[in-house]
Amino acid sequence: MLKEITATGFKGASQGGLAAGFCMDIKTGGYAPNGYKLPGGARPDLEYLGLVEHDSEKISEVVESNLIRCDAVLFFCTDEKTKLENNILELIDILDLPLLEINITKPLDKRIVTNFIMNNKVDVLHISGKSDRHNNKSVYKFVREYMTGIIKELQLEYSFGHGIY
Repeated sequence: MLKEITATGFKGASQGGLAAGFCMDIKTGGYAPNGYKLPGGARPDLEYLGLVEHDSEKISEVVESNLIRCDAVLFFCTDEKTKLENNILELIDILDLPLLEINITKPLDKRIVTNFIMNNKVDVLHISGKSDRHNNKSVYKFVREYMTGIIKELQLEYSFGHGIY
């Protein structure tokens, strides 16, 4: 059963995944860049979502530390990926982690994602992918709603699978 959602705390997919976990009583955490320095300014309030400061401000080192402690990754993307997104995907491949890419313009059926999490026996799930620009929160809103639905599905599966109902 999913026990924790981790992310770096960047605007967009990362914060959307953390918000969904937090609202659904799933432990949230991970590493944020040193000083909680994110594009757009410092976000020390991410500490309330369980994120801790990494020793480094380098996003590659922060992402790697998060990936090392997770069981699988959900990567929210579009057809066009940025250099940073491609670098993260390359690191996931190097670490040989189970990965499921979810195109936010053509999202996967939630059952596919639920099965991915259950089949990989994921306790710690890392959320990564697209960032929102400026004050646009479209990626954040999509991921928060989508992940809330996934968590609800997982809770139902767990309840039925363990004879609670």
